[in-house]
Amino acid sequence: MNPTLDFLSGPVFRICFSLMLLGLVRVSFLSMNGTAVALRRSRNRTPTPAEIVRETAHRYLPERGVIRRRPVLSAVAVIWHVGIVLVPLFHSAHVLRWKLSVGFSWPALPQDFAHGLTIATIAAGLLLILSRLFSRALRALRTPSGFPCALILLIPFATGFTASNFALSASAYQWIMGIHLVSANLIMLAIPFTRLSHCVLVPLGQLAHPPAWAPIREAGKPVFVPVNPSHAEAADEQ
Repeated sequence: MNPTLDFLSGPVFRICFSLMLLGLVRVSFLSMNGTAVALRRSRNRTPTPAEIVRETAHRYLPERGVIRRRPVLSAVAVIWHVGIVLVPLFHSAHVLRWKLSVGFSWPALPQDFAHGLTIATIAAGLLLILSRLFSRALRALRTPSGFPCALILLIPFATGFTASNFALSASAYQWIMGIHLVSANLIMLAIPFTRLSHCVLVPLGQLAHPPAWAPIREAGKPVFVPVNPSHAEAADEQ
């Protein structure tokens, strides 16, 4: 491989990966601390593991009303979220690179399935971007950072698929792989500091979600009880 590509996929990758892990540890600690505060203040029961799993899955899937009104867009959103997690972690080329860079790996997806999922993820990302461009309602539901975030996530998918499946000259391959590696490393650096961190924060947040929104035990009791009945009579006359 080209020395520049070796550098990007070796030392730079390890640095970005390490910083991503440290950043995720930080945001996870802050989230868990907030969860502990919410659980303590709620003074309610602790959610069961089944509730946590159910609430977490609910957060990752579109609302039922949205599925009924926009079934195609809901399916596209699910494909997009599944693809941006599975392809980077379980594509065979990535698993090999993880092994060479960090010294450990895990089973990879079948090659044909990984390629198909990559194409589906690219198509889903483009459809989501177009839907936000042409739908005022969807633009209102998302923060301004949602559009560039989706666009940036598409870069390593498009460049990686191009480099793996098309006959390219040596110089073109090096340029495309360089863009692929740089964009992937930058995304790893951005994960702890952007909304991409919700892949970790959503499951942690569900620890506090059920009890934090439940009524506390004092709910329904009088907010103000006058000490002297004459004060209450005077307040009624006013």
